[in-house]
Parts: sequence; C-alpha cells; structure tokens
Amino acid sequence: MEDCYSDLRKVMFSTIHEQYRFRQLVVNTVMATDIIDKELQALRKNRWKKAFHDPQTNTSTNNSCTSTSSSSAAATDSILLLDSDSMNRKATIVIEHIIQASDVAHTMQHWHIFCKWNEKFFVERYRAYLNGHSEEDPSLGWYESEMGFFDFYIIPLAYKLKECGVFGVSCDEYLGFALENRLEWEVKGVAVVAAMKERVEQSHHKRNLLKTHPRGGNLETEAENENEDQEEDESSAGAEPPSSASSNGDTTTTSTTATTNWNGGDVLPSLLDNSIENKPSSDDDVEREADHI
Repeated sequence: MEDCYSDLRKVMFSTIHEQYRFRQLVVNTVMATDIIDKELQALRKNRWKKAFHDPQTNTSTNNSCTSTSSSSAAATDSILLLDSDSMNRKATIVIEHIIQASDVAHTMQHWHIFCKWNEKFFVERYRAYLNGHSEEDPSLGWYESEMGFFDFYIIPLAYKLKECGVFGVSCDEYLGFALENRLEWEVKGVAVVAAMKERVEQSHHKRNLLKTHPRGGNLETEAENENEDQEEDESSAGAEPPSSASSNGDTTTTSTTATTNWNGGDVLPSLLDNSIENKPSSDDDVEREADHI
C-alpha cells in the first residue's frame, strides 16, 4: 500500500485487523462480478444459504428481535449471541449481491431501458465478430442465451434481493420488472435480435465504404456530384457543334456580331485594333523589336 494514503487508512481503520477485513471485502466484491466461474458461484450460493437459511443463525436472529421488544438490556444480550462471523458473512454476501445487481441493473428496469443496454452489448460483440476479432457469431444464440440469463441468474438474484430486504419495497419493483422483461423477451426477442443485427450490419457496411473510398468524405454528397457530372457530360455529348461559316465574310460578320453583343461593348474591338496597329510591319521591325527586348 502507498504511503501517501496512510492518513486516510488511520481514519478508516483503528486496527490492522479492520484494514485486512476491508481489503478482503473489496476483493470479494470485485470477484462477485465474475458470473462465469462456476466454482465461485457455488461458493456464493453456499455462503448465502449459510447466512440466511442456517437454523442456528435464524434462531439467534429471531431471539434478538424478540428480546428487543421486551427490554433493551435483554436485547443487548441476545444480539451478542449472533457471533461476529455470522454478521460478517451476512454483510459480505449482501454486498456481493448488491454489486451483482448493479452489474445487470438494466434487466430489472423498464423494457426500453433493458433493450437499450442489451443492444449496446450486442453491438460490441457483433462488431468484434464482423471485424474478425471473434470467431463466434453472437446473433446465432443471443435470444436463447438471454432466456437462460433471466431464468438462471437475473430472476434468482431478484428473489434474493427481496429475501434479504436490502432495498426495502423497491425489491418488489426490481423483481416485477425482471419477470416482465423475461416474458416480453420471450415474445419479441427473436424480432429484436434480427433488428439489432440489421442495424449493426448497415453501420459496418458504411464504415467499410468510408475506409475504402479514395476521397473519403460524405459518400452521398459525392455520389450526387458524380451524377451531376455525368448528366453534364451526356448533355454536352448530345449537343450539336456550332456550324462553321461558309465564307470569310460570314466569319467576319459572326465574330463582329459576337464581339458587339459582349457586355464590354466596343472595348474588345478597340483592343483588337490596337494589337493590329502595334504589329510589326516588316522583318526589320521584328529585328529592332528583338534588339530592344
């Protein structure tokens, strides 16, 4: 442990035993989120059974409650009958189940919240499969796995939270949402998985187009620009070329008319006249111009 937190540890723990106990509790709480390890699951089930279904523990607890109603002194004596190991066991197992419920809280809330976070997890898994990071296609057994997840983990967990009463009356609400979501998934789950799969595949296809497109950018905008360029090329190819004049006189008349119709008025003809006047008249003039340059 780092020395910079020594003052904090002095405030939190009065003895080394308390510090060790706190560390053990944190480790057990973090390990409780591992729901794949069957050995850890069996250990948690045994601790829960011993904490809440052991006849000796329950008798001690009932005696403490009865004594509390009679007198405070007798209540104090009866509470001492519940040894510290039993109290720590209950506290630890309840905290572990609270962490587990927090890890899958979306399953015990409204249907649309469950679908939202379920899809986020599906997108993560399915994208990994499409990108070649996973060999297993999660869409194949997603519906069945969610059914088993509700039946063998979520609903039993909700019942345990209700049994220990750690959340009070809210435990009934969590259990109710878990049961309702399970029934609704049974009816709509197949369609939900198909819709999620289609959305991920469309998004994956667009991502690939952006990566492989030579110019990048907005593909839809570029497609529209390409269509416009193609239409312009087709219109240019279909247009008739301008007819050439049959004689020099017609050519002069056409160019003069075009020049006169130009917005610049008579400016262009005057420029043309000046350029003609300044043109060298003979080879000697050309040589003089070259020497001057």
